[in-house]
Amino acid sequence: MAPTDLVQLEVLFDEPLYQLLRQQLLAQEMERAGSEGADVVRVLHVLDPANLAYQDSLATPELQALGATVDEAWGRLLVNPDRFVHVDPAAFLNPDVTSPEYVARYARPAS
Repeated sequence: MAPTDLVQLEVLFDEPLYQLLRQQLLAQEMERAGSEGADVVRVLHVLDPANLAYQDSLATPELQALGATVDEAWGRLLVNPDRFVHVDPAAFLNPDVTSPEYVARYARPAS
């Protein structure tokens, strides 16, 4: 089933779906072209799990009918759901995978 079988194309131009659509289309074209030798290209969506305002930001009744959150609605629209992966930004606070400056800037203060 194509996403446009569920909603009109114009509905996907509303934020935040518009940004997800742009990124997913780019990943699809990179995969199709074999960019950098890739067989599979995934969109990594770095999002704090506590960002409920984002999840609740579906602006139209058409999108809200697909799910209660952005994740639910977007997941219903994807033809290949495995090409979209959430990553908790805390993963990037590990000094083994990023710079100490990044950790110092973005780590949450201990409560």
